[in-house]
Amino acid sequence: MDGIRAGRIWVDHGQLIGGLDVRVFGGGRWATLGGALHVRKGTEVTLTADVALAGGPNWAGFVPELARVDVIQGEVTGPVADQDTFTAPTAKVVRSYDIGTSAGTVRLTYDLGRVDRPLYVRLRGTDGNRSAVGAMGAAVDPAGPALDVVGDADPWRDLWFYANPVWILPS
Repeated sequence: MDGIRAGRIWVDHGQLIGGLDVRVFGGGRWATLGGALHVRKGTEVTLTADVALAGGPNWAGFVPELARVDVIQGEVTGPVADQDTFTAPTAKVVRSYDIGTSAGTVRLTYDLGRVDRPLYVRLRGTDGNRSAVGAMGAAVDPAGPALDVVGDADPWRDLWFYANPVWILPS
């Protein structure tokens, strides 16, 4: 419960992955999901994620395969995103990784460069079976979750995981 309250969680639909360790490094420090990395302006920051792939069958009886992991980044613009539209205007997919293997652990590294403004990063992953351009367009989300089709929404054909953000706060 403490982890949920602190935002140190990821959620997985269909046992797509077996584990997730996300860390953001910079200035000799690091932070993980739900945490904040406090660095000086201009500090080089790197995200590293170790993704343990599914190690056995899920509740539907098959071993899911992770096809892609997306890094989503956005600027911290204030205490809340736009509550009327439920959007984060600067958030977008900044990197996608094709996984290409079905066993073990995969390490992903993304260089955020020299950070000069508050931002956050989070991850999501998919089995790749159903994707569509996101509501904000292809430049923001080229392959997000597809809307379900009424009467044909089998949850086992559309598996995703989502991670809470890590905050990078330069001063």
